[in-house]
Amino acid sequence: MNITKKRLTLTEDPSTDTVECVAACHVDLTPTEIASFALGNSFTLRCAIRANDPGQDSDEVLFQYPRSKTFRALIDLLNVDQVFTAVVSRDLLDEDANGSDDVRARFRLKDNSTGRVKQRLSDIRHLDE
Repeated sequence: MNITKKRLTLTEDPSTDTVECVAACHVDLTPTEIASFALGNSFTLRCAIRANDPGQDSDEVLFQYPRSKTFRALIDLLNVDQVFTAVVSRDLLDEDANGSDDVRARFRLKDNSTGRVKQRLSDIRHLDE
């Protein structure tokens, strides 16, 4: 199992002091993992926005998207990007004192039969001050 085409888009709205956070990725499974659907296996994808600053709390999760995505059949994955969208307060993403707010999307894919987890990060995105 693999997570590819990871991206995070942040669209700030100064009039409401909010940020639309759109995280997206593509999930690829091996032929064996695809065959495990017939045995009742499933895979669950979760996404969070985390801080990306060096030092203390550098991996701090700032926001967890409330919905996960569970795949129970190949049709759930075919040529489809998995997209997570939320509008959050700008203050929620303001995670440090020096005004340099760098964040990333963290994607976690879990094989629900084995418990194995694959984690991948998007590129760093910077919020304007």
